[in-house]
Amino acid sequence: MKKYDIINALGRRHNLRRYLEICTPTTGHTYARVDGVWFQKERLVYNCPDTNDDGMEYSYRTSQLDSSDLVKAIERTKPRGGYDLIFIDPFHTLHASATDLSGAWNLLRPMGIMVVHDCNPADEEIAAPEFKAGDWCGVTYQAFINFVLGRSDLDYCTVDADYGCGVIFKRQRIASEDHAQAERDAHLARGWLLAQQSDRACYKYFDGNRRQLLRLVAVEEFTQREGIGN
Repeated sequence: MKKYDIINALGRRHNLRRYLEICTPTTGHTYARVDGVWFQKERLVYNCPDTNDDGMEYSYRTSQLDSSDLVKAIERTKPRGGYDLIFIDPFHTLHASATDLSGAWNLLRPMGIMVVHDCNPADEEIAAPEFKAGDWCGVTYQAFINFVLGRSDLDYCTVDADYGCGVIFKRQRIASEDHAQAERDAHLARGWLLAQQSDRACYKYFDGNRRQLLRLVAVEEFTQREGIGN
């Protein structure tokens, strides 16, 4: 199951029509595989030289190194949350990834869904904080975990496919009556906070606790839970 399969399936399952993709020239690449018959599609591409042309439509583009200015411009025209489903395939530094997540959240309508690519790097080499050619997930996993652990108005999981596809549901999380589970979650969050001393410490803690931190689910479990085909 690829990132675009998850997007297309979630769109139809939850009747989500207004779609925004946030990416860069070195990420994304599959905008054409997102169902243009079902979705009203738009694409925001940052860190994008004026000469860049990948053959796919640009709704918004900038050479700036993050998406913040374009997101603010969209917010002025769509102040109440303009999109039902937003896919983020960021430039995988911590700053760019965190900027994309917070900006997308502001553009997402209540009960909308965000999908975030590259949340489950398989090894420390592809989780390097600086750009490297080839397979590179960077530290998007850090930004994703920081975001989901820092909010109480969402639910989330991560599909164990295509380098990890985080799925964030913009809705009030139902308070758990399982106090033991709540304590385990709090312990996990404390450990994550203490690991912020370095990228190496972060990855080590992540690697030992990735299933719990990401709420990692297999493709079969996710499709069954969401009532979608794979």
